Amino acid sequence: MSIYNKFDESFFSHNHKEEKSETAEDWSSYFHCCEPGCCPVCYWGPPAKKPPACGCPHCPPPPLILPHAFLYDTTTQVAFSKKPKLITFNQHSLSNKILHTASCGKITFTAPGVYAITLTTSIKETANEAVELQIWLRKNGLDTSFSSRTTEIFLANHIETLSISYMLELHANHYIEFYQLASRPDTGAGLYPGNQLIGPSVPSVAVSIHFVSP
Repeated sequence: MSIYNKFDESFFSHNHKEEKSETAEDWSSYFHCCEPGCCPVCYWGPPAKKPPACGCPHCPPPPLILPHAFLYDTTTQVAFSKKPKLITFNQHSLSNKILHTASCGKITFTAPGVYAITLTTSIKETANEAVELQIWLRKNGLDTSFSSRTTEIFLANHIETLSISYMLELHANHYIEFYQLASRPDTGAGLYPGNQLIGPSVPSVAVSIHFVSP
């Protein structure tokens, strides 16, 4: 046998042993983790060992979408009584893991955590009388301490903007509401939408909610 024949025999024998060792391995823990076309590395390439529950080792993780909401109202809401009046929202342009039914005032949270909440109101009256309008927050049906803000109006049809920021710790199924109260209900004081000379219309009230931390 020539030296070349000996080399060929040794080479093929070595490769055959390696092939046996590979096929003898337990493949029960191997799988394709992506749909066709999602990731050519792990779907069309050799199977990869089962990754952690977070997902495919080759594909980037899905984007983390934190709880958030943006609600606003396009109607007039007058504080016509000496009793607190619930502020409602008839539009929700953005919402994730925060529940709200259109034209209602109750906002429910499904994910626990700390939330930054900003309420912006467009306030006016219809009488030329001094009147105070008070706005505050209730959590789970109870007034929240030191959540109240008050603004005073003197002129009819003059728009005042009042913005209030809160930082609240909330648990799953907790809910919040906003209330308003006028010192003189006969002045037509309340929340009013408006039209600008240039640019988009002004909602009577808007609230933005952002998840800050668990």
